Amino acid sequence: RARALAYLQGDRAPVRASREATFRFRFDPTASAFGRDAHLPSSVPTAASPAEFMLVRMEATRGDRRFQYARYSLATSETGATAEANVPFTIQRTGTSEFEVLASDLPPGEYAWVWLGDLNHGGGPVRVHAFGIDP
Repeated sequence: RARALAYLQGDRAPVRASREATFRFRFDPTASAFGRDAHLPSSVPTAASPAEFMLVRMEATRGDRRFQYARYSLATSETGATAEANVPFTIQRTGTSEFEVLASDLPPGEYAWVWLGDLNHGGGPVRVHAFGIDP
């Protein structure tokens, strides 16, 4: 079994948050279905909801942070973080295209929001929004 890892430079994200962090997501309501159609060669896929993201706890090593985002074998492939790295969160819509996302009682460490669309379209870079929780 092979696995795909995403690496981020540096052992700490410059953005720091509290253990009871509330994240605000805002999406462009003018993004049309054309912009979301990955089958058109000129399209750039975009997200429309925080439900299209996963929150992962990264492993901090000497000089970088990383997480596993796929596993492969001869017969199968699976995308997503390992169960241990996947962090649950709740979503509340606060406007037409705005959401508050709560991840409760995060232990100190390094984290990243990862758009699942990058994982599902494959072949390209994985876009992440990294942050850390201090003790």
